Amino acid sequence: LEQVMTTSKPEHLPSLMTKNMDVLVNMPVNSTFITNLLDEAEQSGGEELQQNVMMTIEFMLSFVEEFVNQTKTIDDTNKHLLGRIFREMTNKESGEEQLDELLEKEKDNFTPSFLRHLENECERISNAPKITRESTRLIETLRVIQTRVLEELGSDLGEGALILGQLMGYDDDNERMAVLKTTS
Repeated sequence: LEQVMTTSKPEHLPSLMTKNMDVLVNMPVNSTFITNLLDEAEQSGGEELQQNVMMTIEFMLSFVEEFVNQTKTIDDTNKHLLGRIFREMTNKESGEEQLDELLEKEKDNFTPSFLRHLENECERISNAPKITRESTRLIETLRVIQTRVLEELGSDLGEGALILGQLMGYDDDNERMAVLKTTS
């Protein structure tokens, strides 16, 4: 609170808030907390300080709310996109061409956020307490999707990017080496 209030350059506020987002999101903000801050401000510096504290609290709460809403929107978008790709890939009536068309059409949506989401889904399933045959197949499918997305992103970058995309699909170093040997 004090850092936000004493920042001399308002353009630094978003950076300051973002750096402390974990603290802000987990802070126990309730009416008692706010009342105590305002009472303390009034005792320390009068009504003007109390108003400054109130404005700062409102700014911080608005910032956190907007941050959480945007994060949720991005997460929902990533889940929806992954779901569309997954359904297309596992649809037995669709062919490879439909998947290629979808990947090409969605290429602009393959953001770093989407790639992190895809990787986090693979890690989440891999770290589950119990790995089943279904979860293993799901991880394999997600890795293929990851590879296909990277290939689509790399299609404009040339053959080197395509090879790197292929390598991402292999967990075993020996398999990666075999792919490198066949492409050289």
